[in-house]
Amino acid sequence: QYFYTKKRPLVLPSLNLRDLGLTRNLVLVSFSVSLLVLGFNLSTSLLVLYLSQLGLDAFMVGLVVTIARLAFALLTLPSGVIADKLGYRLPIVWSFSLCSISLFLMYLVSNPILFSILVVLLWIGTAIYGPSVSSYVSKASSKGKVALAFGWYYAFTMTSQVIGQTLSGIMAQSFGYKSLFIAGGALSFFSLVIVTYVVRKSNSSAKNNFILFTLDDFKKGLDFFIKNSSVRKLSIALSFHTIGFLTSYTFIPLVARLDQNFDDATIGLLLAIWSIGNAIFQIPFGRLSDRVGGKIILLSHVFLSSLIWWVYPFINSFFLAVIVMILQGVVGAMDM
Repeated sequence: QYFYTKKRPLVLPSLNLRDLGLTRNLVLVSFSVSLLVLGFNLSTSLLVLYLSQLGLDAFMVGLVVTIARLAFALLTLPSGVIADKLGYRLPIVWSFSLCSISLFLMYLVSNPILFSILVVLLWIGTAIYGPSVSSYVSKASSKGKVALAFGWYYAFTMTSQVIGQTLSGIMAQSFGYKSLFIAGGALSFFSLVIVTYVVRKSNSSAKNNFILFTLDDFKKGLDFFIKNSSVRKLSIALSFHTIGFLTSYTFIPLVARLDQNFDDATIGLLLAIWSIGNAIFQIPFGRLSDRVGGKIILLSHVFLSSLIWWVYPFINSFFLAVIVMILQGVVGAMDM
């Protein structure tokens, strides 16, 4: 577009994807994962409330969520090895398929035991795609802009999380909890179709190796962990941080329902407000991390998020809850 002055035409510089730190493949894989994240958050944001409705007490609800997250943690290393041996495509397709099937079955099942098993399978599905997608994002990013690429990726997925959390409360209140699972399953299926098209090429030449994960693979991973003190210390420290985070985050819907007397739509909105801050500040913190390094950003995240969670139990009004969620959203974006 030309804007003419008296002397000469003024040409506005045009931006392409690489100027923004984006590539075509990065946009496509981010979009496909965002659809999966949308379906996942739509279905699970109020999951603890539905588990309670099925007859599980608070201890059993926590146990189901703990088992699901433990399965997620245990599957991360094998899923990374599988990606190295089979390439990106198969683990991602398996993962998206398992998520979609689990959500459709969660719509059909009302037995609390069977439903809890499906919850674990859903979390396993999300564990399988993680290492493959992270590696794919790294390789699809522009040179020297890896953190920025992850900023864009998380901005896409966090935006989907915002939408999913907001709609979850509205849909649950209007159509019941089961509507969340059928909608989440449909979104996961569409994400499967798209990601199958996007991630076509394999990064591995070992397609004929049918033994996907061996004790030798585990030993290699353990040796790497033992020999690299910085990785070991960081992993241990973040494990404690994650325990504290999940202890709080898992029961936010129950606290909001039982102690703060919020309805489903309000609870979904609060979770969405948190995610909005995450989505907005992913890219700025990505740029900042590329410039100053991740260490200072991560330290700030751990310190500030700890302060915020110490405040949360004393919240007794919607206005203060919104303020806390806004702050946690901004601070949460620093953990990349």
